[in-house]
Amino acid sequence: MAALSDDAKRGGILFYGDAGCVRCHEGTHFTDEQFHNVGVPPLGPGLGDGDDGQSDFGRERVTGNDTDRYKFRTGTLRKVAATAPWFHNGAFTTLEAAVRHMLDPMTSAMIYNVSQLPEELRDSVGLDELPDILGDLDSRVADPVQLSDAQVAQLIAFLESLTSPSLPDLPGNDVPDSVPSGLPVND
Repeated sequence: MAALSDDAKRGGILFYGDAGCVRCHEGTHFTDEQFHNVGVPPLGPGLGDGDDGQSDFGRERVTGNDTDRYKFRTGTLRKVAATAPWFHNGAFTTLEAAVRHMLDPMTSAMIYNVSQLPEELRDSVGLDELPDILGDLDSRVADPVQLSDAQVAQLIAFLESLTSPSLPDLPGNDVPDSVPSGLPVND
């Protein structure tokens, strides 16, 4: 049996090539451990940084530097298929939506579909903050990446290959009930 399917292999080529994922998701753990603003729509109560008492200014909370506003650490892609919902606040509930967001954060954020969220969280999306967030988008993701639907599926197949099929059976893999935004974690 092959370690990777043909689609996952093609997805890996895209990951390291045309899709540009490796610019931030590099190394053994598939993260550069750096902080970037990738245009994730704000969701949930945040940490109370803004005038609204809800905004989450990200790395700026730690550094005090306003150039770090809306920057969050690049997450590892190890076990990524098992870490729903995605991003620091759980704003995307499918891996495909998360991938498509990263391919074109500007468009994705502007057309963000709150209906993907549980009803109790839909009113907590800070769409009014998007102009500020998108105004300082990281240059690594500012230019849209054009992939076909088949290529997106291949990229997802590669990402899914980064999660061991035996993960649910491994000891110590307790999954929390929710992420900090309050969005439930699906089994």
